[in-house]
Amino acid sequence: MLQFSNSSRVMETETISKNEWSLKKQMIRRSYFQEKIMRETNRTMIILLLMLIFSNCSAYKSVHTSNVGIGMSKSEVVEKIGKKPKLIGQKQYKEGLFEVIEFRCYDFWHGVLEDAYWFYFLNNKLLFWGQPSSNWQKEADSYIGGIQ
Repeated sequence: MLQFSNSSRVMETETISKNEWSLKKQMIRRSYFQEKIMRETNRTMIILLLMLIFSNCSAYKSVHTSNVGIGMSKSEVVEKIGKKPKLIGQKQYKEGLFEVIEFRCYDFWHGVLEDAYWFYFLNNKLLFWGQPSSNWQKEADSYIGGIQ
């Protein structure tokens, strides 16, 4: 009877070690696939990050004013520039509504403003444009004063 017990213990030990081996194999397979998934995820994330960086660079290219002309409407100017403008200010005169909008270009690598233009409109018609000034209202007043 002792021998039977010993042989059953031996079999029990062998069975446990087979189970342990089976578990180890499963863990190895899982870790292999987890690493493979992580590598693929990392690769995908890097590709997406690069796409985001390069798409931002193309979205913030310099302000091209060569297709813009005096007398164009605000919507035409926005269409020609191809960027979303920022409203700098508006002022109502008896001659009509005077508006100033800005288009900017950023250098994302250095985090600085690279280029900016202000566009001046009276009654939705482009009057002139140029580099930003310190006081748009003063320019509007002098322009409107020159018309009178």
